[in-house]
Amino acid sequence: MNDTYASYSCVKPPVYGWAYRYMMRRSPVFKAKNRLERVYETVKKCTEFWMKERIKSEGLLYYTHGNDSGWDNGTF
Repeated sequence: MNDTYASYSCVKPPVYGWAYRYMMRRSPVFKAKNRLERVYETVKKCTEFWMKERIKSEGLLYYTHGNDSGWDNGTF
C-alpha cells in the first residue's frame, strides 16, 4: 500500500500456525489460554483465505506472485 494504490497481488503463505506451534513447543508462555485466544482468529482467517482462495482442484496451494513465497524479505 502506498499513496497511490493498494496492491492485493502479494500475500504471505499461512505459516503462522506452524510458527506458533513451534513456539508453544519451546515455551509454556505461548500455551496460555488468553494468548492462544488472541492469535487464533488472525491465524484462522489467514489460513481460510489460502484454503478457499488459493487452492487448486488437486489440493495444492499456489502463489500468484513470486513475492508470495516470503523470500522477498518484504516482512519483518
